Amino acid sequence: MNSILKVLIRHSFKSKLGFTSTRLIYDERFLRIDKFREEQGKVKEKYIQTKGTLEKNVRYQIQNPSAKINVANIKKLLRLSSTINDVKLIIDLLKKIVQKSMLSPNEIRGLIIQLTRLIYVLDLIELATDLYYDPDLSQFVSGSFASLIVMNKLLSLKQYEKVVQLFEYQLDCYSKNISFSNKASEEFRQTIPFDHLDSVAEALLGINSVEGIDKLKYLNKILDETNSNLGRRAVARLFLLCINQNEPSLGLELVHKYSFSIDLRLNLEIIALCHMGKISNAFVLSDEMFNIISNENQKYSGKFFPAVIRAFDEAIKNSDQEVAFSKKLEILIDKINKEKRLSKNDLIDYCSNN
Repeated sequence: MNSILKVLIRHSFKSKLGFTSTRLIYDERFLRIDKFREEQGKVKEKYIQTKGTLEKNVRYQIQNPSAKINVANIKKLLRLSSTINDVKLIIDLLKKIVQKSMLSPNEIRGLIIQLTRLIYVLDLIELATDLYYDPDLSQFVSGSFASLIVMNKLLSLKQYEKVVQLFEYQLDCYSKNISFSNKASEEFRQTIPFDHLDSVAEALLGINSVEGIDKLKYLNKILDETNSNLGRRAVARLFLLCINQNEPSLGLELVHKYSFSIDLRLNLEIIALCHMGKISNAFVLSDEMFNIISNENQKYSGKFFPAVIRAFDEAIKNSDQEVAFSKKLEILIDKINKEKRLSKNDLIDYCSNN
């Protein structure tokens, strides 16, 4: 056996092809959590001595129906808050603002996003999930960027079932708000935001069970009904779920349903075909990869995932043509080595945004 293949096969993974769930989440820069933390530090340094007065004023505003809402105070409190009682006070104030229609929906939505960042930083996730069911605030959380922040936090805590539950709860909101579009053209409008779909795909891979497959089938139905597509990383994550649960045909359907780069498509198709016992077809597709322009500095373009080699090896072991296929695999590996076509990152790395 070729030395590089031996190294690849020796890798210690939890599942047959090494498809294990990791901390698949958006980083804090994308969610602007890092910026919020920075602002917290600056505001606390300048206004920490006035926190008591601010809280007193806010309580007065909540209790007095005729009191004028001071938005600047809310923004300061959002950055000065450090306890669960602080957060509850802000939630009470936001509810009053909604009830009295004192700010525009976009202004309220912006404050809700700041609130979920605060909850994220303080690790008060239960308060965040309660917002979805609040009669006043739910409309500003469900289907929004604030919801992405909440789902992201749940993913980091490995509360995968809760992510799926919240996603399903928001479905009506997605269908009512068609503003999530990645194109100016009216020919296609993405009803469900791609980043929300990325999150639910990560959650389903984290669940990694037959139940996850059932949820995937339901998700496919929802996507068709809402005119929504999956992004390439969401497809890759759901493909891994299918392979882990011995559903390669379903995984292949996903690959063929959505448009993305040909090198990723070829990698996934080869893995699925190997799992389906169609080794000859998989070898034919592997030849196509060499037609894609690639260079050493590119992570994935025109390169094979190590998972492809493992998929071939596993399938060949169970084949009645093991000797013949093993020779073909040796030739393929030699060509991959000569043309430097093996990616240093595996499929699970691709799914993890690495």
